[in-house]
Amino acid sequence: MKKLIATIAAVAAILGAMLCTNSCVEQKGDFIYDVKVDFFDNMDILTRGFDQAFKDAGCDLLGSYWHLNGEKKSCDSKVKNAFLARAQAIDNDRSLIALPLDLKGQTVTLNATWGSDKYVLATYTFQK
Repeated sequence: MKKLIATIAAVAAILGAMLCTNSCVEQKGDFIYDVKVDFFDNMDILTRGFDQAFKDAGCDLLGSYWHLNGEKKSCDSKVKNAFLARAQAIDNDRSLIALPLDLKGQTVTLNATWGSDKYVLATYTFQK
């Protein structure tokens, strides 16, 4: 019985160490961000409205995507905060975009890519 308990404890310790190794490793590299809208934005009026926020967050423009290099949590946090702040600002003041679109109820999504990992970082639904 003591051997069984010792074996279970050893296996638990090994599994715990493996989980910590996978989750405690700092994820660094190049992160790509893009804004998607849930309506037809043919001229990218709304998506281009986020450009200044991403520039202010330290991102570089790559075509229609934004790039940031660094540690995952830090990069994601900077870009997410910039995105949400800009979405709220646009919701309150339509003059921040090229044409005053009716956006009430429309949703914008901030997507992120790191290597082959693609994930939704934030969404915002316009209230006004």
